[in-house]
Amino acid sequence: MTEDAKLTNRLKSLRKSSNLTLDALSKATGRQLATSRIANYESGIRKLNVDQAIILAEALNVTPQFLLGLEDTTNGSEKFTDVQKQFQMLTNKMLRRKENEIKRASAVLRALLQTNPDD
Repeated sequence: MTEDAKLTNRLKSLRKSSNLTLDALSKATGRQLATSRIANYESGIRKLNVDQAIILAEALNVTPQFLLGLEDTTNGSEKFTDVQKQFQMLTNKMLRRKENEIKRASAVLRALLQTNPDD
């Protein structure tokens, strides 16, 4: 099986295992990706790029790397707590923001990690 075929199977399998129709997945992306576009990814008509993988991964609660076939597992996300999954989704969303917003968020996170007494 080619890498493209594995990716299309992975996307369709994730969607179905989440009990989502194409339309429901489109809705879960905030309609950023149309139903027809997702169907085209699943059928291999269109190639999934990183930006769309980030959007779909967030909706499917997996990492973009897993969705793109760059890692074999969901990166242990099935072992994450709900709060950790939420944080992962937020960081995935942050990747789509403007550079200056990413820098500000990174600075806040760095400051938090440096002052955390639980470390």
